[in-house]
Amino acid sequence: MKKSWRFLLLALSLFLIFNFSKNLWQWPQARKRLEETQKKLQALKLKNWQLQQEKKRRESPEFIEEEIRNKLLMTKEGETIVVLPEEIFPKVASASVNQEEKTEKPAWRQWWELFN
Repeated sequence: MKKSWRFLLLALSLFLIFNFSKNLWQWPQARKRLEETQKKLQALKLKNWQLQQEKKRRESPEFIEEEIRNKLLMTKEGETIVVLPEEIFPKVASASVNQEEKTEKPAWRQWWELFN
């Protein structure tokens, strides 16, 4: 009877020692995963804050007005549009002329010119 208790106590002790050492071995890995997760969380919080700021900026009347003026080429009352000659800005003028030429020609014509 004494031998069986000793064997049971030895088996229980070995089991506890094994589990304790396994936990000690996994502790640094768990800490590393925790630190990585915290870094990811901070990066996501920063990204979220940036996106919220961008959303606020895009919802502002100033941004909407700027987009209307830039994309639709509209002006406020009393403003005038200035067209600069090609000699001053040849690249800008030629780019806008090329864009106009591309949009005026039908698609089949552009393909024909591309392959001939």
